[in-house]
Amino acid sequence: MQRSTFAQETKKFFLMAASFALAIVLLGGVKAAAASTEVTTDQGTFTIGYGGSGYNKYDAPTVIGYKGSDSDVTLPTKVTINDTEQDITILGDAFKSNTAITSVTIPEGYTSIGISALSGCSGLTSITIPGSLQVIGATAFENCTKLTTVNFTENENGTLKFMNKVFNGCTSLESINLPIQTNSIFNNNNIFVGCTALKTITVSSGNPTYFVENGALYGKNDDGTELTLCTYVNAPAELTIPATASSLPVTTIGPMAFQNNTTLTAVTIPANVTTIKQSAFDGCSNLKTVVLLCETAPTLGSSAFTNLAATSVIYVPNETVAAAFAAPDNWTNYYTPDNTTIKVGTPSATTAASVSLKAAGYADGKVSFDLYLDSATELNAAMFQLRFDAAQVTEGTVTVADSSFTNNNFQWTEADGTLTAVLQFGKTGDENLTYEEPVKLATITLPLKDGVTGNITATISKAAAAGAGEDAGPQVDAAIATATASVFIASYDVNGDGKIDLKDIAEAQRYYQAKTGDENWTKAQAADVNGDGVVDIQDYIALFHAVVDAMGW
Repeated sequence: MQRSTFAQETKKFFLMAASFALAIVLLGGVKAAAASTEVTTDQGTFTIGYGGSGYNKYDAPTVIGYKGSDSDVTLPTKVTINDTEQDITILGDAFKSNTAITSVTIPEGYTSIGISALSGCSGLTSITIPGSLQVIGATAFENCTKLTTVNFTENENGTLKFMNKVFNGCTSLESINLPIQTNSIFNNNNIFVGCTALKTITVSSGNPTYFVENGALYGKNDDGTELTLCTYVNAPAELTIPATASSLPVTTIGPMAFQNNTTLTAVTIPANVTTIKQSAFDGCSNLKTVVLLCETAPTLGSSAFTNLAATSVIYVPNETVAAAFAAPDNWTNYYTPDNTTIKVGTPSATTAASVSLKAAGYADGKVSFDLYLDSATELNAAMFQLRFDAAQVTEGTVTVADSSFTNNNFQWTEADGTLTAVLQFGKTGDENLTYEEPVKLATITLPLKDGVTGNITATISKAAAAGAGEDAGPQVDAAIATATASVFIASYDVNGDGKIDLKDIAEAQRYYQAKTGDENWTKAQAADVNGDGVVDIQDYIALFHAVVDAMGW
């Protein structure tokens, strides 16, 4: 009996529903919403969508197409749907992969830029965004490779949320000012991934959530007591992330904060960091050293340390944190075990050593200089660039003076009138070399070009850290002061009359025992024909031989 009643009631329901639908159609009481319509302006025809589903579902009139040839485009603001004028409030993907447009102005009243709305617009150089905007969708400007200017209209009463990778691949974007209404950004994304030219990020004064300090963009948590490091512009190769900024603790490294940063070689993460979000350091292919000071293993997002340098080392403060990294069930999803070694402790500090050059002298048409390491107590590796005047000397030889070192790399280059010797020293083994006094690293000998006289000067123009394996240990730092040394090459024409004869010997005798630093050294130096910094019997012997040769005796 129950089955019969249920069946009857069900039949009645469907009959009533069908009758209701038929009545609506016959009476014409309701019109179906238009799927799309068009708006024509001076700049072309725009297709306006309403409704839709899935990726193309909109809850308000949306620009979904553009037919026009203008390079500078201003979007329409009104559309008539079902005989009713409505505001257009959303920019969909109407311009996706449009390579002809160079600028787009979005009028006030628009509230959203959709996913990939202008992605691939490789000719786009500027965009104007109204203060009414509330959301910029993921990859909205992706691969807009000529985009240099983003003009935000301030609106202190509004809010603006950025979704993932908004400016991904905008390789010409050098600077940007985030507006005061920005209140949600970098929670689970980084809008600047792939912005390889970005040098400056600023935030409008009065923004309650975000600020920039020393090149880093920070965001406050909901109660304003902790910070997320969102991204770092122009980060140095060796970066120590600050523990605090504006007196607030940095507790989170944001998602993709350093993703694909190929400049970064070493990073130190402060002890108060509790969370490192997804892909924070992913793709940092030259990152060899990560020093994690956190006493407790931080929460890691997926791929936090994947695709680092092939010989990267993550230093952790204790065995507990090391065990967390070794756990196969979770942490191996967050770093690349095949490429990365986990070590307890910290790497040896980089040595801010000093170096010096000393003139080794002149003999047989060649000039020599000695390179010394003066103040380093420990050293594993070092690299130097020595520069010479290419008009005076030619490529020579380098002799490694200290048996503990290996000359791992040595090459000569010549450009713009400068001859440069690049010397890289290192050692094998884990133990660092320890010194208690200056150590001579090498002697550099160069042949003189014909007829060269005067001062031959060697200059260390650059010194930089040089790795020596997985754990390089202390290295000579790039902050080494410039060192110079000169060897004076006499012409044997001591009196400067254009001839080499007995008068030159007589002139030299006037300066016997003169040495570098004497008041008359400027004049006496011409008599120091062997360039050892003192006028003595050795100079007279050399000068005598030169006179004999010149006069044909």
